Amino acid sequence: MNGQRTSVVAVQPFRFRAIPVAGFKWTENLSDDEDKHPLLTSRMEAALAILGVFAGIGVALMLGTWTLYSWGAAFCIVAAILIFSLYFEELRSTFRAELWFALVLIVISLGLPILVSMALGSQSEIVGLRKQIAGLTRLRWMPLTGEEISSIKHSVTGTRPTQPTMTIQYLGDNAYDLAESFKRLFKDIGFNPKLLPDALLSPLITLKVDADDSDAELVNKIVISIEDVTKDRIKIDLAFSKNQGQTRIFIGQRPRDEAR
Repeated sequence: MNGQRTSVVAVQPFRFRAIPVAGFKWTENLSDDEDKHPLLTSRMEAALAILGVFAGIGVALMLGTWTLYSWGAAFCIVAAILIFSLYFEELRSTFRAELWFALVLIVISLGLPILVSMALGSQSEIVGLRKQIAGLTRLRWMPLTGEEISSIKHSVTGTRPTQPTMTIQYLGDNAYDLAESFKRLFKDIGFNPKLLPDALLSPLITLKVDADDSDAELVNKIVISIEDVTKDRIKIDLAFSKNQGQTRIFIGQRPRDEAR
């Protein structure tokens, strides 16, 4: 009209599609951008949100305690069911990239309980390991702490041994830490202790100190101080030998009544 052109702009209509979720349906507004970006849909965002929330809670529960493991696994399974329900109708038709990615999310959700179980080990293995650790702890001699050593040294300040030679014989790894702390204590007092591992030490010996009679008074004070400071956690069988020329300490098995 009047020599002017009139341009016509074609408007692409929006398409609406029903999406089932857990028995319900809603319509999703899909433009032609879906064909250009097959994974960037609101339905895929919903699937990712479901996986993040439900699987995240599930993994947190499974990593907590074995009592909550079944609840955590249930959360992961529910996530897989919800994601499956999003794509249920289309799973029977031609597979698109979005559907393949949805299947990956479902596999991840179902595989999380298995991966967590493999990482943590079976419940029986964990219980058995805890019992083994508890058993080893009961057999182990607890060493003197730094504070205890300082208190014991203070009780005999100014006294030096007449016969400084000393051997500390200990039975196995369960006695090593205590033997090492005894070495530190007696070295600071003035003795010259040497550690001697002794696999043939009599199992009837628990903890014994055999001192030269010339150092009877000093060693007696040390033993009394050890028992007082440790509140009888460490009890020592004390003996004296005439003209022995050294003090000998024997650390054997921890007493059964104390190991309970």
